[in-house]
Amino acid sequence: MRTQRAVSQRATAQHPWRSRSLTNLAPANLTPYQPYLYQPYPYQRDPHPTTRRRLYSLPAHLTQFRGGCTIEPSRVNFLLHRHLAHRFFQSAAAGIGAMLPDLWRMADKRVRPALNQHDAWRALGDTDDVTRDVMRGIEHHLEADLWFHEHDVFVSGERATAAALREAKTTAKKLVLFAHPLWEMCLDGALVRTLGAETVRSEVALGFEKAFDAAHAALVAHHFALVDESEEYKSETQYRMRWFADELSAGPWIAGYAKPEGLVRALTGMRRRFSLPPFLEDERERLITAVAGLATLADGALQTILATR
Repeated sequence: MRTQRAVSQRATAQHPWRSRSLTNLAPANLTPYQPYLYQPYPYQRDPHPTTRRRLYSLPAHLTQFRGGCTIEPSRVNFLLHRHLAHRFFQSAAAGIGAMLPDLWRMADKRVRPALNQHDAWRALGDTDDVTRDVMRGIEHHLEADLWFHEHDVFVSGERATAAALREAKTTAKKLVLFAHPLWEMCLDGALVRTLGAETVRSEVALGFEKAFDAAHAALVAHHFALVDESEEYKSETQYRMRWFADELSAGPWIAGYAKPEGLVRALTGMRRRFSLPPFLEDERERLITAVAGLATLADGALQTILATR
């Protein structure tokens, strides 16, 4: 059997832009191990390996809703993904590509990166540099997620977020299970505070202006070309992606992440997707206070991530 070191060296040789340290952090339960980018990407009921170990260790009544729908702690720190990919590739299009896995899932939970990245590249065929950068940004997102969810800066932050949610003492059901996406949004908020909301907004708007058509080509390659869906469904999904691009480019959505009120509002919307009721007014105020207490931790975690990545 090949050693982890040999696999790491081979993966890095095949993909020079990849970090050796990230390859070494590959989950041990992927056997036989292949470079992470070419493992099947998890679907709705099969979260990221790290999340799966943590989530499935909980009693079923804590993770199941009516009809058997399982909570998946969605990864929604798309602003931080955008910044890291943009910085790494020096490409606004790559930054947009790194946002897509999260935005696709928000548009429709069935839309995910292809099971095998080779399939997406084959479906794409010959293309231009902008679309290639978008595709590389998607790959960067998948690899960064592996690093995020194994690193102590994320695990400890998620633990602190769960504790803050408990201390808010709300009557909201299953609230602690949303600690994962809430911590990711806290990291996005830290990025917005560090760079400035207008800087982030303008970079996102410029990226979508340059790469929206390429983003659609990536959506076709990763999803539409590999599934049998109606034209109506495809048009509706594309309409939602256009809406996301316009709303993010406008500014208030991004600026809201920098404030605890905006994060609680986003958390409320996320829970609504699972048919969970909104928070009571007094509970909402306690949650805002609890989330505000995470700001310093998120700011420090962001600096660690930027220095490491």
